[in-house]
Amino acid sequence: MLERKLTAILCADVSGYSRLMGQDEEATLRTLSSHRKFIDSLIEQHRGRFVNSAGDSVLAEFASVLNTVQCAVEVQRGYLWNRLTVHYTPKHGSWLNQAQIEISLFARQCLGQRRIPSLLLLRSETRAWNRTVNRNKVIIDWRFTRMKERQKVNYDKNSFMRL
Repeated sequence: MLERKLTAILCADVSGYSRLMGQDEEATLRTLSSHRKFIDSLIEQHRGRFVNSAGDSVLAEFASVLNTVQCAVEVQRGYLWNRLTVHYTPKHGSWLNQAQIEISLFARQCLGQRRIPSLLLLRSETRAWNRTVNRNKVIIDWRFTRMKERQKVNYDKNSFMRL
């Protein structure tokens, strides 16, 4: 039997990050580092799990939607309010599916069946894979349209009554 696990995702990034980096890279990185410590502590307090970070973004997973929302609200209440954008994840998950595809591609293309012996080597391999993907401008070829989804689940618009 297939075991299913529901997950709520928090995705956030710094508003105006590129502009800030252009103005003062060192100060922006120092500020980002302190913000990340703050966000990481909130993720932990709300029983979340840090998943990934790229530049100014943070991706975290929570077992509860309530914990996710409470964490996001606390982040926004904190001193990050003017610098942080919390991204809404659609209920039906097209964005989430793309994130899962990206993580799956990373696991297969970068890690494969290897067991990487050190965190330092893992970071190095991850950065190299990320640079290659960005340099090649790899995109997700999203082919699962609404029409294909309706065909797959045998959707018949006449079989549903409006309440």
